[in-house]
Amino acid sequence: GQVASLTSVRTSLACSAVAGAILLLLTQRLKVGSRSDHDLTPGQWQAPETAFPIAHHHGPVMVTVEYRIDPARAAEFASVMQESRRAWLRNGVMAWELFGDVSDPGRYFEYFVDESWAAYLRRNHRVSASHVALRERKRAFHLGEEPPLVTRCVAKPVARA
Repeated sequence: GQVASLTSVRTSLACSAVAGAILLLLTQRLKVGSRSDHDLTPGQWQAPETAFPIAHHHGPVMVTVEYRIDPARAAEFASVMQESRRAWLRNGVMAWELFGDVSDPGRYFEYFVDESWAAYLRRNHRVSASHVALRERKRAFHLGEEPPLVTRCVAKPVARA
């Protein structure tokens, strides 16, 4: 806009085209962020069994994962869960939180929300080996023989008064 006001629209368009070409050449070798620590190889994921059919447009979908950890390792667990937060948000969940039970210091709930059942299925079909490795690191904190309890819930319409 400033170039056009000082010269002409034709000159400003020519300048922007030249500047764009120069910037393209200068930035060809630059990378935005480093993905070297992310293994994007497709990971293994099995669709959950449901008690009833769920339409793809139903949602939002809330998933909770209940962990039982050694309270002495809570800081280390929180650090790994920060990585989990970044991974889930990067992969498209609407919300993510980690909750601790106020009556049991070793009980934690990871919760995240997808927009719809289709979004939940789609995100899980795109799971990478890096995400699977992160899941295993989180599970390593879990105490007990059974894996962490995963619960999937779909929002039900409620009549508004």
